[in-house]
Amino acid sequence: MQKQVLGAMEQVKNNAYEATKAMVQNRCDEEKPSREAGGGDKEALENFIGAAHLEDRETQYHLGIIYEYIFEDYEKAVEWLSKAAETKHVEALFRLGEIYSKGQGVPVDLQRAMECYSKAINKGHVEAHFKLGLMHESAEDHKLAVRRFKKAAEMGHAEAQFHLGKMYYEGRSVIINKPRGFQLLREASKNGHREAVQLYEQAREEVSKNAPAKVVLTEADKKLLEGLKKSAEEGCVESQWKLGGLYREGLKIEKNLKSSNKWYEKAARGLAKLAMKENADAQRKLAEIYKDGLGSPKDNELSMAWYKKATDSYMKLAEQGDVEAQYRLGEIYLKGRVLDKDRPKAMEWFAKAAEQGHAQAQYYIGKMYARGESIPKDTSKAMEWYTKAAKQGHAKAELYLKKICLEEAENVPEKQKNKRAHPHH
Repeated sequence: MQKQVLGAMEQVKNNAYEATKAMVQNRCDEEKPSREAGGGDKEALENFIGAAHLEDRETQYHLGIIYEYIFEDYEKAVEWLSKAAETKHVEALFRLGEIYSKGQGVPVDLQRAMECYSKAINKGHVEAHFKLGLMHESAEDHKLAVRRFKKAAEMGHAEAQFHLGKMYYEGRSVIINKPRGFQLLREASKNGHREAVQLYEQAREEVSKNAPAKVVLTEADKKLLEGLKKSAEEGCVESQWKLGGLYREGLKIEKNLKSSNKWYEKAARGLAKLAMKENADAQRKLAEIYKDGLGSPKDNELSMAWYKKATDSYMKLAEQGDVEAQYRLGEIYLKGRVLDKDRPKAMEWFAKAAEQGHAQAQYYIGKMYARGESIPKDTSKAMEWYTKAAKQGHAKAELYLKKICLEEAENVPEKQKNKRAHPHH
């Protein structure tokens, strides 16, 4: 009997979710629904509410989002988001923080907003760190603001990296620290933050005119580097390769080309042994060493020879179902290295790797759908693949996913306006 009841509850939830999802999709393309929804809408919503009363927190959260974005009924949105938040649903907590901090349909309540953001932070929500930091900054509590910005920046939040980088670089509300600011702006620009790219280029020109700046490291960075150095000194080829890169780029460590070349040279010896055993990754890295002159003289002919060997090795492994090889082959076709640039082929191999759960491949597919590269632009599919990558901790996928969601939310009123202006289209 208990199994039957649980099964029925699950069926109600699934049916309600699908019905409401169809309703939302339909309403996003039409005029904003009135509070007195039509027959089909009302039935779908009532089914959804029925499932929510079964205390399914995901259903409660989605219903809150529907009331917030589709019906713009913030009272109801708060009611349902609060139910989900009572079970510590992290996104519900974050949305409540947004609503109370901005006073969207409810009186502004900064204390409740801070409480919601804090609870979301305890559940690992990255953006909640940043939003709470902004609140502390508005209250001129710069010490707490910087603490939150730092945490979000360390977790890969591009906006936090840009915001904090600008603070350090300009000495705004903190003691000026141009090297640290420069480092954060670089990280934000790598994560696709447009304003950071512009400011980073300006900062780079300024830094290039002066003596090399000392990199400011966090305690976490120091521990990571200590472990990496120890591993490299013990002969780990991968650690030697990474250390060479860190010294070359001046990322999380003071730039030192002499040390970079030293570790790349050590890595090259180990990579050569692995490459002779048909290790595709070792062959690729050797190609990069000779292409860029990393610890060895540049040799384009030798570099291309190793790239070709790596491509052959990846091809064999990819056809045998090796997920990393499938991803690498997609990358080779995408960049047109050794093989002619072929985006459809790149998509084909990325898809194979993505279906096996390769996060970077999932991210690339999302990116190609978002931009319409070699395939028709499809925001829904971009979101689907970004979501899969984000669930595996892919920081860029998570940021681009949130960006799309915000853009979609902002575009809904414009779509509704256009629909009313052209009712017969």
